[in-house]
Amino acid sequence: MTNIVVLIKQVPDTWSERKLTDGDYTL
Repeated sequence: MTNIVVLIKQVPDTWSERKLTDGDYTL
């Protein structure tokens, strides 16, 4: 789950929020 946090921190807040809302943490 550490990678997810890093990705969310790298991408914009809006993008991370969209990803979280979509529920797809598999990149």
